[in-house]
Amino acid sequence: MGKDDGLIIDAHTHFMGPIYPMTKEEREIKWGVKEMLLHMDECGVNMAAVSSIEPFKWISWKKYSLGGNEEVAEAIRGHPSRIIGLFVPNVYGSMEIVTGQVEEAVKKYNFKGLKIHPWAQDVSPNHPMLYPIYEKAAKLRVPVQFHSGTAPYCTPLQIAEVARIFPEVPVIMGHMGKQDLWLDVIPAARLSENVYVDTSGQCIRALIERFAAEIGADRILFASDWPGLHMDVEIQRILDCDITEEDKRLILGENAANIFKISA
Repeated sequence: MGKDDGLIIDAHTHFMGPIYPMTKEEREIKWGVKEMLLHMDECGVNMAAVSSIEPFKWISWKKYSLGGNEEVAEAIRGHPSRIIGLFVPNVYGSMEIVTGQVEEAVKKYNFKGLKIHPWAQDVSPNHPMLYPIYEKAAKLRVPVQFHSGTAPYCTPLQIAEVARIFPEVPVIMGHMGKQDLWLDVIPAARLSENVYVDTSGQCIRALIERFAAEIGADRILFASDWPGLHMDVEIQRILDCDITEEDKRLILGENAANIFKISA
């Protein structure tokens, strides 16, 4: 199978500005929809699920009513066949307001899921304070994607507990535990059938192959974590895996189309 042989959906990307700007030129750096679409076209990626980095910075909630999610909403509106929006909720806001924003994001602005970054947002994914968000996701039938692999708040077992408590919610474990907690990924996935993983930044190819063999390729989503990583490199990692051609098709796009409810 080649990368031009089927649907490719990148399940984990971001819009963001410079992380540590030091110069005027660095402060003007921007990775937004224009840059993303150019990269997607270069790499043969059909669609990408994107969340904004801004809402992970608590100060942004004082500046913007939706903490940077507006940029993603605008990208969805402008490029509905290319951009899949993931809404980042304010985990410290009034849950009545936040859950209302989640519902509006899904029903009015066509967001296809939620993104929570426990490490950056400084909250444990299985803390009861977040339950209203997961209850709303269950009601709306949308997935929740988590950053994983960074202690102490992003362990695979914490994320698996969310999946166990909310079985109606497809729970996506981003990064497959990265390089620190990858050994916990398969045991965590065994705990709940609604645990999915994405491959962004997971350079241990044997883990992807073993997960496909023991848990199932139908629970793996291709992802790059763009702009931090190159989509083409991450695609090639999947193509190089010792798995079946059907498994590669599932991972590269078909699973994401199913979870995010993307029609052909």
